Amino acid sequence: MSKNIIKRESAKWLIPVLLVIVLAGVVSVVYGKGVIFKGQLMLSEKEAVTVQERISALPDLEADIALKSEPVTGEDLQLVVTVKNIGQGDMKGKVPLKYVIEVNGQEVFSKIDSYSIVSAGDSFSFDYSVSRSLYDYPDQGTVTFKIDTEKALGEVTRDNNTKEIPYSY
Repeated sequence: MSKNIIKRESAKWLIPVLLVIVLAGVVSVVYGKGVIFKGQLMLSEKEAVTVQERISALPDLEADIALKSEPVTGEDLQLVVTVKNIGQGDMKGKVPLKYVIEVNGQEVFSKIDSYSIVSAGDSFSFDYSVSRSLYDYPDQGTVTFKIDTEKALGEVTRDNNTKEIPYSY
C-alpha cells in the first residue's frame, strides 16, 4: 500500500515538472535563436550588415528622357532616352530588360534587350524619332519613358523607373 502512495505522489509532481521543463526549452529556443512570434527573425548586427550589403550591391536603373530639340510644327518629336545604373551593383544581362516610350499613354516604341549589361555607374542612351504621321499625336502632351516594365530585375528601388516630360509644338 505504501508503494502505491509513493507512485501517486510522484505522478502528481511529474506532470508540472515536465511542463516547466518543456516551457523552459521553448523559451530558450525562441529567445536564444533570436526568433520572435509571427514568424519573423531578429537579425544580429553582423547579419543585418550582410543583408544591407546585399541590398546595396543591387543595380538601380533610372529612366531619363529629354527632347533632343524643340518640337517644330508638323515634324516628328525628337527624343533622347537614357538608362542609368545609379546602384552599387551591376545589371549582369541575365534577365531581359524591357523599356517603353509612350506619347500621351499610347505606346510608340518598346524593346526587350536580352543581354544588356550595365555596370554600376554606367548608362546607355539612344535617340528616337516619334513619327507624327504614324501616331497622330496632338500639339501638346506628355512623353513617358519606362524601364523594367515587367518588374523582372532585382533593384534597389523601382521608384525611378519612369520619367515623364511635357512637350508642346
